[in-house]
Amino acid sequence: MRAFLSLSSWLLLGVFLIGQVQGGPNSIYAHAAERVLAYMLYEAEGLALEGKNTGRVLAKECTPGQKRRCDFHQFLTYIAGKGATGSPSLKNNPRYQAFDSTNRDNIANTIQLLATDPSMTRVVDVDFRPGLVLEDVRNGYVRLMEDGYREYIPWLRSHVNAMDPGPARTKAATALDNVGPLTGRIVWLRDAPLKGAIADEMMSTFDKNQQNTFYKMKALRDDKGNLLKDDKGNVKYEIFNPPLKPIDWKAETRTFAGKTWKVIDLEKAAKANPETWAKIGDHITNHASLVEQGKAGAKWMPDTKQQIQVHEPVTVAFRKLHQQLVPTAQYPAHELVVRKKCN
Repeated sequence: MRAFLSLSSWLLLGVFLIGQVQGGPNSIYAHAAERVLAYMLYEAEGLALEGKNTGRVLAKECTPGQKRRCDFHQFLTYIAGKGATGSPSLKNNPRYQAFDSTNRDNIANTIQLLATDPSMTRVVDVDFRPGLVLEDVRNGYVRLMEDGYREYIPWLRSHVNAMDPGPARTKAATALDNVGPLTGRIVWLRDAPLKGAIADEMMSTFDKNQQNTFYKMKALRDDKGNLLKDDKGNVKYEIFNPPLKPIDWKAETRTFAGKTWKVIDLEKAAKANPETWAKIGDHITNHASLVEQGKAGAKWMPDTKQQIQVHEPVTVAFRKLHQQLVPTAQYPAHELVVRKKCN
């Protein structure tokens, strides 16, 4: 059996408490976050290149008239590719005029607003056109992260660092500082449906009821994982008397953009429940492996797994980008931060 988790590995498994993200990894919440990230880069570039002869790079054709740069709402309609080449909306949506890429609460609130605003569904809940963001990206959404953003963001950082000190540089640098952590949040949103389903299954299977059969006995197996049987063909069991202590999952609650998860960590659970884990820890991790593969648990698990697999390349690309932009020594994983204040 393929190993799923070892006690030396680190893995978060999320359970949704308030409104599970809909649509699997192709969630409108992830789409909203990915658009907010693109605009944060667009805004930082506009500040960095203002007054310079250097040509614009990101969404360079997003011009609603008189050589003005697009505002947030216009940018969203532009990259959605409405029309043959994409064109920004000429209308201003007042709900999005207050977007502030230097404020982590505003970033999260804007993502939630985009994901829940019916008037924006046709703009947000579709794959935007990567070539309208970076024109050299012609081969799909994954390439935008792997080749486009990977090279573009360091280029933009160099221009921001070269800006004269002042409010504009502070705003651009702070927006750019929040791009890396936001990529982690996007991975979180895209991973959440499967992680939530796995955690829900694990916490319900190994619950807090001491009368749970798993805490009372365990089938014995040989080194190859085969069940041991007596001369009459009956499975041999180890009886736990008294029953084992129920697993305390040490769940933590985390929230982003209006979504709340209760997350569990198998390694932490193992350390918190050493006596029980010593007896049935292998059974717990094996069950988690089967659930993750869609071979155990709720009947909809295989569909959830299939949805994850379809969109896994995008998730992997964002995870690599996050690791490039946010060294673990610099930020806690997925933590959106504000490093500077704008004067």
